[in-house]
Amino acid sequence: MFHTTLGRGAIAFLTLSMLSGTALAQPTEYRQAPAFAELEAAGTLPKLTDRLPETPLVVPAAEIGSYGGTIRMNGLSGDHWPLMYFIGSELLYRFDNNQQPQPGLAESYEVNADATEYTVHLRKGLKWSDGQPYGVDDILFWFEDIALNEEFNPGKGLNGWFGGLPPNYRMAIDGKTVPPKVEKIDDATFKVTFPQPSGTFIVGLASAEANGSSRLPLHYLKQFHPKYNPDVAKLAAELGFADWPTMMRAKMDFWTNPEVPTLHAWKLQAGFGTSTIVEATRNPYFYKVDAEGNQLPYADSVRWTTVEDNEVSLLQVMAGEVDFKFGTTINSPDNQAVLLENAEKGHYRLAPTAAPSVVTSFDLNETVMDPIKREVFRSKDFRIGLSYAMNREEISELVYFGVKKPAQFAPTAVSPIYDKEFAEQYIEYSPEKANEHLDKVLPNKDAEGFRLGPDGKRFSFVLETHANAPDRVASLELMQRYFADVGVETTISTLDGKLLTQRRTGNDFDSHLGITTTGNLAAILNFNPFPIYTWPNNDEYNGVLWSNWYLGIQPNEEPPAAVKEGLELMAKMRSTPNRDEQIKAGLELMANAREQFLTMGTVRDGDSYTIVNSKLMNVVDPIFPQYFAPGTINPETLYFKQ
Repeated sequence: MFHTTLGRGAIAFLTLSMLSGTALAQPTEYRQAPAFAELEAAGTLPKLTDRLPETPLVVPAAEIGSYGGTIRMNGLSGDHWPLMYFIGSELLYRFDNNQQPQPGLAESYEVNADATEYTVHLRKGLKWSDGQPYGVDDILFWFEDIALNEEFNPGKGLNGWFGGLPPNYRMAIDGKTVPPKVEKIDDATFKVTFPQPSGTFIVGLASAEANGSSRLPLHYLKQFHPKYNPDVAKLAAELGFADWPTMMRAKMDFWTNPEVPTLHAWKLQAGFGTSTIVEATRNPYFYKVDAEGNQLPYADSVRWTTVEDNEVSLLQVMAGEVDFKFGTTINSPDNQAVLLENAEKGHYRLAPTAAPSVVTSFDLNETVMDPIKREVFRSKDFRIGLSYAMNREEISELVYFGVKKPAQFAPTAVSPIYDKEFAEQYIEYSPEKANEHLDKVLPNKDAEGFRLGPDGKRFSFVLETHANAPDRVASLELMQRYFADVGVETTISTLDGKLLTQRRTGNDFDSHLGITTTGNLAAILNFNPFPIYTWPNNDEYNGVLWSNWYLGIQPNEEPPAAVKEGLELMAKMRSTPNRDEQIKAGLELMANAREQFLTMGTVRDGDSYTIVNSKLMNVVDPIFPQYFAPGTINPETLYFKQ
């Protein structure tokens, strides 16, 4: 067997060889925030050594910081994900700012030669924010009582964000979702056994969707579960819930339920959305320290202010009322000049942020129930025609002020599975070429110049996107015009996230404009969302019933041979522990995706900047805006320099 603590024994590019950091030495003594020291002296808080695990995670930072202060953030109500990731990114393994998985709550693991059996070792003595022990029983509660519970997760269809199985905990075998076997060895050790090789299990533990193993405290949540509480139906009724799964979903969400204990550096004191200002305060049981033994985080709290529009957000930044602002709509080139002009007065700086691998993507639902739309959507010529019809340069300029660049939905040149032809095909704006391809599918038009479907009636479909994403709504308005110019009628529908999810899972939509990572090999192998080239979970839009077939849930439909070939290549990529074999399968998958052309790209994010208080230290430069950023920059190490 191979063994690793921080990367010994290179079994795979995306497993052991990526865990190549050098472990920082454990401090010989530990210190804490003054407020906690006072509580400890008063006997109202256990000793620091009893609150930390046996081997705290020593976090690297440019500077040893000092305690105190509140990190202020702001944004729109639907633009709160930077706060979520800033305070809620504790996993068994974690991605750092260089996209490398590093130990987190787990400190080591062993894996056998064919990557079918993993033994994972948690840090001994970890505790939830209320002081109760965290261990393997919590992980088994998530895995057995939530993710595999048919009442909570029928057909194992839920993804990891909602308590279901993340990609690294599922395999598709003979059209069925097959989870691994998870066994408890002791309170801090568990073994995961797969029926087939799973070369990317550990890196999958670092993906955001794998958070179920670190956010569901058994000791608190068991009161809401029928296995542990025979009166759970009565309790659900008393609390106003229709059933126990609905109650459990509400109670396990740290984002809206401040009562649930967490493992995060800061804990919300009120549910998000209950007030325009919410604050998360320091966790006395947090398991990380700096190189000198100071328990993290340095900052006392993180405060979020919800604003009504981007103008208010910008004004608060310029007035020096925001300490950290990452990845939102005001971090754009059109605001850069005025922000730079006011930087000294507002006491902030603009920290560079690298371009992410996120594309605004457009999908046609090829398993839509309408037979006419299904026939047309499945025509590659129809998809090519729509792609040529889009003026991506104009979308970039009018919607994104030139910061986002035209892009097809394919990995970038920095990826080991980059396919140049795939990245550049059908991307030019050419109504002539659009009409050439569309004429092959819908050659006839009515008196107003709109194309007729195979049934002789005007062909029309609905363009859908998130109502709280004004940039995507604006993009759809342009796309509606572009499509009309080549004779394709569309209407626009904007829905909230919950309704979009319901319509997607119910296969009740025509098309969708969203954002998805195309990025690097790690993203292809593990991350959710995952609708790019094949369908390993139910968070996709271009073939819902095909996805259900892969997952073994109803309703479903067996996909065409080319799609099944892509699924086989995806499974091969994720099963092998060998880097060269992963890349080979990945390049074959890109060729398959290029030929199918199921998803259209519109524009890709460009370089940006993060707004940072001039006195806020230890912010990495540049921030890489990968999935789960800014949690990847170790927010617990940020501090205010006096």
